Amino acid sequence: MLYKANILVVDDDRSLCEGIATVLINAGYSVDKVHSGKEALAMVNKNKYALVLVDLMLPGISGIELLQQIKKQNPNITIIMITGYPSIKTAVEAIKFSAFDYLPKPFTPDELRSLVARALERRLAYEEIAQQSGISEEKLVEISKPNSSSS
Repeated sequence: MLYKANILVVDDDRSLCEGIATVLINAGYSVDKVHSGKEALAMVNKNKYALVLVDLMLPGISGIELLQQIKKQNPNITIIMITGYPSIKTAVEAIKFSAFDYLPKPFTPDELRSLVARALERRLAYEEIAQQSGISEEKLVEISKPNSSSS
């Protein structure tokens, strides 16, 4: 299933950040990209994102610190941690602070698209359950319908 959602990519490696954004844009998502934790916090305060992909190793503020700060501001935002230095310790730490998942580099475009789709599927399910329960939750994910002339 294809989804429509706003995604923020946070990685100080500009070429990797651009590559991730290109894969996601080609999959039909709206994507913003920044290269530091400080920029990411400003973007999250300014815009509504269904998903944020965060590099573990960022200048200034670490990816884990960024994860914690974003979750403090918006506990329901979905975050995927990405890293070129995977370890059990950092994976456990990311999940402990409510990351949706942990994606080690290098990864393929298919792995990225699949993980993003799973994260958005969970977000959409959360939104639907909240709505059915009468809980006010902002709609950040939609199912993408193919263009057609039928109603």
